[in-house]
Amino acid sequence: MRKSLIVTLMVFVVAALPWAATAQDCQYHNAKIDFSTGANFESEDYDFCFGGAKLVGTLNGTYGYCGNFDTFVSSDTIFGDGWEQILTSKYDTWVETNKGTLEMRDWSWYDGDFGVETGLVKVIAGTGAFEGAFGQLLWYPTWPNRGNFDNPLQGFICTPVPED
Repeated sequence: MRKSLIVTLMVFVVAALPWAATAQDCQYHNAKIDFSTGANFESEDYDFCFGGAKLVGTLNGTYGYCGNFDTFVSSDTIFGDGWEQILTSKYDTWVETNKGTLEMRDWSWYDGDFGVETGLVKVIAGTGAFEGAFGQLLWYPTWPNRGNFDNPLQGFICTPVPED
């Protein structure tokens, strides 16, 4: 019993070493997206794209997204609950700043009855100061937002700390 406990602890310690050896700098970010400042554009890889939305806060720059209509699925299709106006969707999103670019994946939920959309954004890559970045952001509308998207984007972005 004692030997198996020691072996189990050793496995956990060895498995944790690569993670523990990499120092990370995690920063809280809070910014607002002004969708009135952006524009639609075309892309061969997506059904729709929007870019250039002004982003102001701890992430200053622009915000954009692209997506495909086949990722829009109603709650009724998933759960059989009769809520056809509640949709889930997936977008590829990005933030461009003077420090670098964040590439992200956004899963959103839209309530067509109230005109409210919210999303979970996972950081999947970055350039410049965001090289090796990871993290998670949430964006949500101010209420009521019928047509007025002044969406706060909040969460943590972590980047590896360079070794000395």
